[in-house]
Amino acid sequence: MGKGNEKVKAPLKLLPIITEVFSKMNIDAVGPLPTSSKGNNYLVTAICMSSRYPDAIPVADISSVSVTDAFLEIFSKMGFPRQIQSDLGSSFTSLLTTEFFDRFGIKVTHSSVHHPQSNPVERFHRTIKRMLRVLCLESGQDWEKNLPATLLALRTNTHDSTGFSPAELVHGKNLRTPEDPKRKIQQLLNFFLI
Repeated sequence: MGKGNEKVKAPLKLLPIITEVFSKMNIDAVGPLPTSSKGNNYLVTAICMSSRYPDAIPVADISSVSVTDAFLEIFSKMGFPRQIQSDLGSSFTSLLTTEFFDRFGIKVTHSSVHHPQSNPVERFHRTIKRMLRVLCLESGQDWEKNLPATLLALRTNTHDSTGFSPAELVHGKNLRTPEDPKRKIQQLLNFFLI
């Protein structure tokens, strides 16, 4: 008795293994941030889903033109992905952006409106904003000047899900970093990622 309200569980889905770095990427924008010395207020972000390799490009606004220009900059370094996942922000669903993805043969999927956490780039945003905030307070410089060091730290830190740093998976070796800053950045990462 009482078995009438038992919920039927959906079967688990097997997720395909991504074997090619940069073939599937999660993209998003973060901001507004305080205006940088170069007049930028946002970051267009991308994370490779197989290696967890992050990139972020500062932009003044998140218009379709700015976002597609940032994608060109990111993809010129990483190659064009086969598939991207984004939220339903107007920057990612506009005619210009849609035509951009179509032109380069990129399949687009969207995160759920009711569950934005399903896009792993959201955790990256929390981490990068916290790290930039701390580095800005310590250095007295604006966030855009601290962005390269922050990305280096995120690229060279071992990722729990892979057991390797994103740099190791992409380049076959970890990137060389100065020891003192590396220790300091490692402490920051340990603090933010726990």
